[in-house]
Amino acid sequence: MAILEGIFGPISGRLGDCVFRNRGGKTIIAALPRRRTSPKNAAEIENEKKFGLTGKIAKSINSVEIIKQFWQPTVRKNQSCYQAIFKKNYGWLNVENLGGHTFLTPDFGFNLTNPAIYPAKTNVLIECEVLGDHSKFDTSVEKYVAAAGIIVFKDPLTEGAPMYESLGFKSNNYLLYPREYLCLSVKLTQEQLLKFERYSIKRVFAVFVTLDESGRAIQYSETFCSK
Repeated sequence: MAILEGIFGPISGRLGDCVFRNRGGKTIIAALPRRRTSPKNAAEIENEKKFGLTGKIAKSINSVEIIKQFWQPTVRKNQSCYQAIFKKNYGWLNVENLGGHTFLTPDFGFNLTNPAIYPAKTNVLIECEVLGDHSKFDTSVEKYVAAAGIIVFKDPLTEGAPMYESLGFKSNNYLLYPREYLCLSVKLTQEQLLKFERYSIKRVFAVFVTLDESGRAIQYSETFCSK
């Protein structure tokens, strides 16, 4: 069924053998896709996995507000923040073992010295020897630091669960001391703990974010991940 928006507005939906879509103020008409009868080949299956995994990753990154703030200035006209994140990440993470890279932020942030992530039973421990070069921080403005990121899951242990899952997280805010060893604990919710138990492969990606007195995000670190 097609929908006519307003008296002389754009039309959207299906009408006969045609599909009407609205993009950027324009109406696009396409033939109604025919139902496929042939099986998918290996390349199509691989691309389908990449697309599905990237979609879950982009959704999780987009759900973490202090990370999302850094993506918003990169969004182009007629594009959402989710779409910008999806485009940047598509194809970078290995769908078989979750190796490769994930872009939590639009670019590489400040350097870190020996960052590490240790997933535990009820929390994720995130530590770093030094938060980069002290001259990179304006401690008159940057008062706090927090860790934020995503956890990606693969290979469910329970029947009927999706092949991949992903969720976003953020730690509490801690006072910023750029030259000192930093160790943050991210407590997992009951829902997050259930996902930890349901999947055999899991990988954590994180960044450190500095914040001002009001909690507004200022700058971010490079992305690092669990082994």
